[in-house]
Parts: sequence; C-alpha cells; structure tokens
Amino acid sequence: MRFVTALLGIAILVAIGAIAEKAMHAGAPTAKGSSVVSTMPPGVTLQQSGVPDHYGKMSGPMVLADSTGLTLYTYDKDTQDKATCDGDCAKAWKPLAAPANAQPSGDWTVATRADGSKQWAYRGKALYTSSLDAKPSETKGNGAENGAWHTAIHDPAAGVPMPDGITAKEETNAGGMAFIDARKKTLYAFDGDVKNDTPPCPQGQTCINHWLPLTAPELANVVGDFAPVSRSDGTKQWAYRGKALYTYDGDVEPGDSNGRDVDPKYHVALLEKYFMPTNVAVKRNIHGFDILTTAEGMTLYAHDRYMYQVGGFSLKGGQKGIPAMGRGMGTLTCPTPQCTDVWPPLKAPDDAQASGYWTVVKRQDGSKQWAYGGYPLYSFVKDTKPGDAVGHDLFDISLGKLLPPTPSPIDAVSALYWREVMP
Repeated sequence: MRFVTALLGIAILVAIGAIAEKAMHAGAPTAKGSSVVSTMPPGVTLQQSGVPDHYGKMSGPMVLADSTGLTLYTYDKDTQDKATCDGDCAKAWKPLAAPANAQPSGDWTVATRADGSKQWAYRGKALYTSSLDAKPSETKGNGAENGAWHTAIHDPAAGVPMPDGITAKEETNAGGMAFIDARKKTLYAFDGDVKNDTPPCPQGQTCINHWLPLTAPELANVVGDFAPVSRSDGTKQWAYRGKALYTYDGDVEPGDSNGRDVDPKYHVALLEKYFMPTNVAVKRNIHGFDILTTAEGMTLYAHDRYMYQVGGFSLKGGQKGIPAMGRGMGTLTCPTPQCTDVWPPLKAPDDAQASGYWTVVKRQDGSKQWAYGGYPLYSFVKDTKPGDAVGHDLFDISLGKLLPPTPSPIDAVSALYWREVMP
C-alpha cells in the first residue's frame, strides 16, 4: 500500500509540474529551463515615489515609470491585456506605447488597443501616464475617478508562490530581483545535472566544494515554479524552473553575489531581470565592493554635489546619491570639452532607451550618454588599468554657482566631487 501511495504521489507531482511548466511558458519568450521569468522592457524605468525630504530623498514605494520618470498607472476598467481608455481618456492618460513586434516576458505582456496599436501591460493591466503628474515620482493620479486609477507598484514577488524559507529581494549588483534563502543568502541556479555538480578532485588531494545545495524537505511538493529534485545520495534539493539551486560559501553579507563570476555554470536565480547596457559591467573594487565599470573593467564615476548632511564622500563602496539631484544637474556637472577630455562620457547609442535605473541624457553636442540612478556616468583618463579608481573623491568647487539649488535649507557648500557608482 505504501508503495502504491508513493507512486501515486510521484504521478501527481509530475502532472502538476507539467501543468505549471505549460502555463508559465504560454505566450512567453523565456526559454525552457531558464531561471529568469521576467525581463523589464525598454522604456520602463523604476522611480522611488513620495514627497522629498530636506535632503531630496523619497520614502514612498518603488513605482513603474516611463522613460522620462513619470509614474505609470493601471485602470480598473481595463480587462486582461486589453486597453479601454480611448478618446478624451487617452488624452489625460497617455498609453505607454509598445512596438508592433513587442514580445511578452513573464509579468510583462502586450495589450491591444481599439485601433490595433500595442501598449505595454504589467500583470495583464495596460500602463498609462497621467496628465496630473508634472515631475518624476509624483503620484497625483492615484485614486482618480473614484479610485479607478492606481499607481503601478513595482513588486515582482507579490503573489508569487515560493517554498518556506525562500523569498525574493532586489539585488541590483546581481542584475535584478534575486531569490534568497532563509539566511538571506543569494541563490544560484545550476546549468547542469545535480548528480554531476561536484567538480573532480585529483587523487590524493582534498578539494572544497564551495557550492552548497539548497536542501528541500523529504516530503516537499511542487510550489509554483519550484520543485524538489533528487540528489545522488538520496536527499532532496530545491530547483527553480528545472535548475537546481545552491548558495555560495563566498557570500558573507546579505546581498552578496560573489559567486556570479566564479563558474559559468552557476548564475544568480532571478525572478526579474533588469536592463544593463552592453558597455557596462559590475565589478568589485579593491575594497571588495561592487561598482559599475565599463565592459573592460574601467571604473565609472558620477559627478555629485556635496551636501553637508548626506555627502557620503570617502565611502569605500561609493554611494547611490539622490536621483532627483542627479537629474536636476544632468550634464551641467561636466559641460565643456575641457572636462570631457579628462572625464569621457559613457556613450549611449543613438537608439538607446531608458530601462530600470538606466536613463539616457543628451549632451550639448547632440551625443547621448548613459545615466544611472539619475547621474550621467564618466570614466577618467588617469585610470590606466582595470581596478584603478584615481578619480574617486576628487573635489571641484568651480561649477557650484551654475547648478540649481539643493533641496536642503541648510546646505553648507556647493562643491562637487567625483565618486565611484554603486549598482
């Protein structure tokens, strides 16, 4: 009887797994077995909402926004992947247009409008900006028309079934929304068979395996895209979308993803993947902190404004700055050839589109430049090899009078300083 029950249980698990796999891939371009479910489309950015404090910082929820930073909204009268806001409605609530060849990816789908044009949708709800908002991060349209309009909150983990002990957390250094275990350690997906996950060890030597399987209970069942798989020793291990999950013993602090460049067969398991320009990488500086670099490994810098309260200079890992301040200053912090000859702008292609925390700024000469978290990015000619950060903490007071005022009423100085940029 016990044997029959076990066989029945296995059959049920296989059936559930097949149904879940079919449902997940229906209409989605994500390859079978991929550990990435959603990829944020071009033209959609992430903005911290709320009212700025004296330092210009926001404390509201993270919202979806268009390429200019205007908050995106959903409409209760819209149905699954179908937009109904037309005519005068569409004048007040501008649809977030999608290209004719746009493809869905997980939570990101494509809604069809009455005229046949395409519009981006998030979890089946078409996205719009509001004429009530004039600046990035404003949410004045929330609750309009007796509560029919809602800010599009960015929370990819909401409603996603996960086993006990597994959650998701934004790890921009790892490229998006990553899965973590109960100890807040980053989870990695393995591109291989769990029975061959231990590298061969030369005879007579003692080898350490740095990849630790994420153990699943003996009676674990399928939970959404998670399923238990059997190891060669008979124990169970969690897998995500068919990829076995591991932690890396070199990750010490929450948010570490030090294993991402160790072995190409192991990569961070992402719930949602963020955009990264092809000429940018995430590398560790000499202090072991993740920073943005060029694809060749040369340090990238932001020219930030020092404020007495939140200066943050001399931080070994840099700091993220205040997006509103970065946007307000723009390319004014390095406007002339005398500056750009020493601090070359990080070029963006002519067809570049904003996505996630990345935006595009236009310089006076018409060229385009990548900006991250509101700040245009530069390299430094005195850095001669990957890993150099000679420009970090260099101060400049010559441009202070040309810049817009800071939001702080007690700002002490108007100096600028160059800093490494945290992802």
